[in-house]
Amino acid sequence: MGMLYKRGKNVWWIRYSSSGRPIRESSHSTKESDARRLLKLREGDVERGVPISPRVGRLRFEEAVADVVNDYKANGKRSLGDVERRIQLHLSPFFGDRSRASLGKCH
Repeated sequence: MGMLYKRGKNVWWIRYSSSGRPIRESSHSTKESDARRLLKLREGDVERGVPISPRVGRLRFEEAVADVVNDYKANGKRSLGDVERRIQLHLSPFFGDRSRASLGKCH
C-alpha cells in the first residue's frame, strides 16, 4: 500500500514499494486527485510485474518509431513504406530526440 504526501511547493508526491524497495515519485501536480491516480497506476504496475525504473514514461521518440516499424514488419502490413516515409518527412524533423512523455507539451 502506497501513500501520498506533500513536498516543497505543495506538490504531491507518492511513495510505494516494488520488490521490497521503496520508491518515491513526484506527481508534478498540486492536485491530490492527480497524485492518487498516479499512485494507483504505479501500484497496478507493481501488481502486474511491470518493471519500475527511473525511465518509466521516458521512452525516446526513436524507440517509439522503432517499435512502430517493427510492428508493421512483424505483421506484414503493406503500408510499411508509407509509415516510414511519413516518419522521415514529417515526424522526425519535428520531434527529433524528445521523450514520449514530453510530446504532449509541444503546443
